[in-house]
Amino acid sequence: MRLTLGKFVVHPQHGPAEVVERKTRKVKGEDVEYVVLEVEDQRLQIAVPEDSLSEIGVRDLASHTRLRKLMSLLAKTGDKLEKQWSRRLKALREKLATGDLDSVAEVARDLYRRQQEKDLSMAERNLYQEAKDMVVSEVALVLDVDHEEAEKTIDGAIDGVPLTRLGLDRGKDKK
Repeated sequence: MRLTLGKFVVHPQHGPAEVVERKTRKVKGEDVEYVVLEVEDQRLQIAVPEDSLSEIGVRDLASHTRLRKLMSLLAKTGDKLEKQWSRRLKALREKLATGDLDSVAEVARDLYRRQQEKDLSMAERNLYQEAKDMVVSEVALVLDVDHEEAEKTIDGAIDGVPLTRLGLDRGKDKK
C-alpha cells in the first residue's frame, strides 16, 4: 500500500489516522521510509515503516458498500458471550486487537446489547468504549458526518433499524 499525504487509513490499535508526513530514517545504517500517521481526535502521531504497513495491519478506510454490510452485521444476533468474566474479557480483547472492522464492531455490538441487559464491569465498559470509538470514527469519516451522527447510525443498526432509515441503502460508493 502506497500512501499519499492527506489520505486516511485505519491503524489496528488506534483507529482512523491521516497520513501527515513522510520521513526517511537511518536504521542500522540503512535508509528506511516511514509514514507518519496522526490518529483522528487524539493528536497522537505514529511513525510506521512503509514496508511494514500490511504486516502491522494498517488498512484503507471502509467503502460505503462495506459500511452497508457492516450495518447488516451489527443488526445480527451475536454469538453467546462467555459466562465467565475473565474468559469473556480475554476473548473480546483478542477480537478488538485484530483491528478488523467486523471484529471490532462485533465487540461494540455484543457489549452494547449486554449493557442493555445488565451493568457492565469497568473493564467491559472501557472495552466497549474503545471498540465503539474506533467504529464511530471510521463511520464518521466514510459518511462525512460528525461523531454524534455516526454513533446514532451505529446504535440504530444494532437496534435493528432498517438500512433505508439509516440512509445507507443508496447504490454504489461515492468514491
